[in-house]
Amino acid sequence: MRLLPWLSVLVCLGACNCDPNIGLNDGGTGGGVIAGGHGGGSTGGGSTGGGSTGGGSTGGGSTGGGSTGGGSTGGGSTGGGSTAGGGSTAGGGAGGGTGGQGGGALPPCAPHDGGLLATLPSTRIVTVHAGAPLIDPVGLTFGPGGLLYVANSSSWLSGGTTAGTILRLEANGTFTTFVSDSRLAGPGWVAFAPSTDGGSPAAYMGTEDSDEFGARSGDQLLVSTNGVVSDALNACEVGRLEYVNSGTFAEGLYFTAREQEVDTGPPNPSGLLRWMPGSSSYTVVRAISSTGPVGAVQGFAFGHGGTLGNDLYLSTLLDGVYTPDASVGVWRVDAGLQATALVTDVKVVDLAASPSPTGAWGDFLYGSSITADGGGALIRIASDGGTQDVASRLQSYGSVTFGPDGALYFTDIAGHAIHRLERCTP
Repeated sequence: MRLLPWLSVLVCLGACNCDPNIGLNDGGTGGGVIAGGHGGGSTGGGSTGGGSTGGGSTGGGSTGGGSTGGGSTGGGSTGGGSTAGGGSTAGGGAGGGTGGQGGGALPPCAPHDGGLLATLPSTRIVTVHAGAPLIDPVGLTFGPGGLLYVANSSSWLSGGTTAGTILRLEANGTFTTFVSDSRLAGPGWVAFAPSTDGGSPAAYMGTEDSDEFGARSGDQLLVSTNGVVSDALNACEVGRLEYVNSGTFAEGLYFTAREQEVDTGPPNPSGLLRWMPGSSSYTVVRAISSTGPVGAVQGFAFGHGGTLGNDLYLSTLLDGVYTPDASVGVWRVDAGLQATALVTDVKVVDLAASPSPTGAWGDFLYGSSITADGGGALIRIASDGGTQDVASRLQSYGSVTFGPDGALYFTDIAGHAIHRLERCTP
């Protein structure tokens, strides 16, 4: 299962034995200034995976409806796959089910029927989906067609031993299996990037639990192109991913992972890495603070102007074995990779920046945090380091992302649910 550094600092000594002979990466070490462009990680047009929507169910790694886009790969079927049922869905499909988030009339405010609490004025929480087929819904991203994609793990918190899936939430509110593959251990997140052959955007996914339940001998960054899954890169304990293509920072696929492919012992901190699809090596985006390198990176986001600027923001947690000097907090990192502590002693797992500093969500970062009792909350972070809860009573942490409808989507991994925080009329 997914073990955040502050939860366990010993397990990865043997769990992340990424075999350097399996994949393509020599493992680059970075540093220095990374200049170029950054943006919101555009996905491009077209669709990835395709395939028909059939019957069957997903959960625990099994998929129904047959394989698409070239049949099975590496022991598991890949592509558009089957319709996944079960659970409960409210408020319609993501990206189009809420009136007024994009500029029309706002819905009326109302309490959440599951007891979650929206603490930001004139907002409400709507459950997008709870229960099957969601097991451990970790990372969320909006991809081709403006649809919501979720990395659905069996092992992140639940401790399952079956491969996960990438699910897609269709406009009608039902899930279909976008990628299913026996190598898809974890998974944590999915991100879309231009394909190396100039075709439809490719989906990149990280495996994080491969060694722990025997899916394979090492963790990998996988790519799905037109429904066919293949190894893209050796990378150890891949987490958050985002493709960046305009702005202050260099173009590439940014992701969190151990800085070395093989855990032969400390130090091997969890850092932010950058990789250009098709390349044989990655670069460590090594932020430096006044006390040394910033390690044990869990989440990241790029600012979109305003007081946040176009800087990079990192969240870090404790990691006593691999990063003895790691600290809990959020860091602001400029184009020269100089880091300044923005928030301290707040456990933030994932970050998202408001799409526009003058928009409905203001000039803030939003994060999924771990509360003192082990539960989860959404917080808002200002450029001066001030924090405020915006949603509480979650069972656990999760991920956060803004949708094309203007709402803030987030997961509650232990609650097996996806929710959205949206503006409303009191």
